[in-house]
Amino acid sequence: IMLYLPATLLLYLLPTKEMVAHWKFNPKFPESTLMWMEFFRSFRGVVICSLLEVFSFKILIKHSIDINLHCSLLDFSDGFSLKPILTGGVFAYLWGDAYFYWIHYMLHYPPLYKTIHKYHHESINPTPFSGLSMHAIESTIYFASPIILQYFSIVPLWFVRLVYKGLIIFP
Repeated sequence: IMLYLPATLLLYLLPTKEMVAHWKFNPKFPESTLMWMEFFRSFRGVVICSLLEVFSFKILIKHSIDINLHCSLLDFSDGFSLKPILTGGVFAYLWGDAYFYWIHYMLHYPPLYKTIHKYHHESINPTPFSGLSMHAIESTIYFASPIILQYFSIVPLWFVRLVYKGLIIFP
């Protein structure tokens, strides 16, 4: 909200929108009702993400799993190094891209598209909140990506939490 709300205000709602209108690919502005709906859906998605993150963290504590020791490439036990950060960044990008591609591909299957995914494609003139504007089921599927990584214990907890934040900031 701290990132996207100021951008939405400047680019779509305040008088400043007229200054940037000539840079838009689609010169029309979206209807305010759709913009509010996108805001609501995005906010709901962030709440779903937060609940999944708390749920996954509680599972770790309940089962006393030391997830920080499961992957030597992403481990800082030998001291601070850029290797875990770079390795984690590359792995996060590859995992997120592959996961998103296949989930998005499956959501275009006609029955799923008509009932779940069509809401994400309502905006033909995207706003900053369009990326996370999804049905609640789609948000849950989208934000389940880190839980899968955590379930197989291939990455440390700091990485799982980083992926959650990345999914919100870079939809």
